[in-house]
Amino acid sequence: MVLYPLFVDGQFAGQLEFRSFSPEPETGYVHLIYLKPNFRGSGLAPKVQDYIVSILSKAGCLRAVLSVSRTNHRALTFYKRHGWEFVRKNPKHDETDFYQLWLRT
Repeated sequence: MVLYPLFVDGQFAGQLEFRSFSPEPETGYVHLIYLKPNFRGSGLAPKVQDYIVSILSKAGCLRAVLSVSRTNHRALTFYKRHGWEFVRKNPKHDETDFYQLWLRT
């Protein structure tokens, strides 16, 4: 897993944590996408997703998977708008679900 701090004009804007491997073949796993509140809604999130897609695609991944809380409505709205699809409930956490994004069509 790699941690990527995000900076915008020298200000810490958030961080990413993801890896280009998982128990499933050709699948990357996104552990964390975090943007500080003052950077949310600024257009940074789509750029962050594009960056993740680029890195995972170059690593040979065909899809990305993440787990998100059902109560995180802002994140769920973003993910659904940007191509993420519900896969299944997370058996290890009652309040979260797995979503996937196909990286190549």
